Amino acid sequence: MKITWLYAAVIGLISVAVVSCDKERTNVNTPTDNGPVIGGKGGLATLKITAMDDTLAIDSCKIYIKYNAVQMPIQFDDSAMCSFVDLKPPVVTFPGLKKGTYYLYAKGWNIYESTTVHGGMPYTIVHDTMATFTLQIPVQPIK
Repeated sequence: MKITWLYAAVIGLISVAVVSCDKERTNVNTPTDNGPVIGGKGGLATLKITAMDDTLAIDSCKIYIKYNAVQMPIQFDDSAMCSFVDLKPPVVTFPGLKKGTYYLYAKGWNIYESTTVHGGMPYTIVHDTMATFTLQIPVQPIK
């Protein structure tokens, strides 16, 4: 009798878990979902980007951006030097971006290790919205 109640309880918990699952869409979208996603200037979104070497924000670096790219490109569409704002980690701001894909690349100088560092990553803005996305690009020493 006790085992029957145990089986019923387990089956009940599993069925509740299965029924209550609701997949939510993430903030990352691929270019093949719902047609092509074309990024570039002329939108409402803003990217605020900091280059990070482990836990150290790289203050002397340049951030490059390529529109409509998910891999390291040969050349970039825009770039800017990091700057300090309100005693916070140094950032580069790219305002006025549309929904779409972007490849971000950072290259700078780690003053504590006396090495040149670099790194990159793709990012997708999913919705045309007036939002600011704060990102950190992980960087490593150039070998």
